[in-house]
Amino acid sequence: MCCIVPFAGMYAYVTVSPFLFQKVLGLSPSEYGNLSIYMGAGTLLYGFINTRLIKYFSLERAVLTGAIIVISSGVLLLLFNYLKINTVFSVMLPVILYYSIFVFCVSNANALALSLMNENYGTARALISTGQFLAGAIGSFIFSKLPIVDGFYLAICFVVNGILVMSFVLFGSRFARAEISQVLAT
Repeated sequence: MCCIVPFAGMYAYVTVSPFLFQKVLGLSPSEYGNLSIYMGAGTLLYGFINTRLIKYFSLERAVLTGAIIVISSGVLLLLFNYLKINTVFSVMLPVILYYSIFVFCVSNANALALSLMNENYGTARALISTGQFLAGAIGSFIFSKLPIVDGFYLAICFVVNGILVMSFVLFGSRFARAEISQVLAT
């Protein structure tokens, strides 16, 4: 689930961002298109950081770190909305943080999930991919129905996704430890 949940937020952003940046904030289509370079740069930076940190921290801790970044991005976007700061920067900074967590949450959660598999890696990966696109479709559908005048709903989505990822990794680690203990006891 930690590999899947963040896709709802990603597709929610993809659904609302053209309207938010072009209609609400007044960017031209080419200015809006140029914003993706910042998300790409953020993802590359977090990818570089992840390759360094993963040597020192467990995959669980990396996913939890990603969840904290997701929650922080949503809280930051909520704060900007509360303060009525509705600018390109006030939306992009939290979005860049959210997008960048894909390295921490999704990549590390994928590695963690597949490390628990003894066989059927292809089936497991297909199930994860299907879940990711389903979560994306649900996120996109929900956000296509919401009235978007600022980043409020996106902020709520980010916070909820972060809490869900954190809950899943904490629950999953307890479940895995219980399974391992049970196997060792027999």
